Amino acid sequence: GQVWRSWGEGHVETEPRGWVGAFNASISLGSLFERLLSWEDEDKSPICYPDGLTPKLLSSVGLAYHVLSKGLSSWQKSEMMSYHSTCGTASSPPHKRCPASLPFPTTAARHGASRAMKALPIEQARPWSFHLPLHRFVAACLREVARRPKGSVGGGMDELLERLTSMEGDGRWAVGSVHEIFRGIMEFPVVVLSRAAQIRAGLWKRNGPGMQDQVLNYAEPPFCRALRDADLTLLQFAMLGFCSLSKVEVESNNMSGID
Repeated sequence: GQVWRSWGEGHVETEPRGWVGAFNASISLGSLFERLLSWEDEDKSPICYPDGLTPKLLSSVGLAYHVLSKGLSSWQKSEMMSYHSTCGTASSPPHKRCPASLPFPTTAARHGASRAMKALPIEQARPWSFHLPLHRFVAACLREVARRPKGSVGGGMDELLERLTSMEGDGRWAVGSVHEIFRGIMEFPVVVLSRAAQIRAGLWKRNGPGMQDQVLNYAEPPFCRALRDADLTLLQFAMLGFCSLSKVEVESNNMSGID
């Protein structure tokens, strides 16, 4: 990942090239994701067991729901808990304070923070990366779901949103779990998108000119489909999710007689 270099460190002496392999892996994974997901909901499984039973393939909605609720949710929560705020050091000059973190405490009190702040604090000093492979796989799943019209065999985007929002009233899930899923789907890609915008604006110069090459691979055709476009897909889905949750909450309050 890229590292914040403070005002006294100067430019990198030797520019690392490890990012080339990382981008090649991400681009290859993006192509692989599309091949793995290129089936129709009514297709039969190519796997046959000796007893004659044929397993049923997950629908696109079923797969997206499984990855979001079982895989991405737990990873995001553990990653959010690893972000910590820094103590205020008013005695230090401003240029020495800024590399530590932005003035946000932590994600939420339930994560063990001393103060509740429902936002992902972005530590400037923390290494970061352009690559979010699990999120990018979710984006590939969402693209396949978006191809399915409403009322199709496995359901479409409306079906997926309905299944996710119904988790909020399911006793197996903690209150607010769905909000956390959608918030993570939005905030982790936003970190990458914002960093790319910062590099285009001339920041992160001390990491060397290779940063510009990374942004070109991330945001320009043909590789942007597997990287930046996937992050934008996640942002769009997160907004749909928040809208669906707001609608459910309004309907719930109306049923409870709350104005």
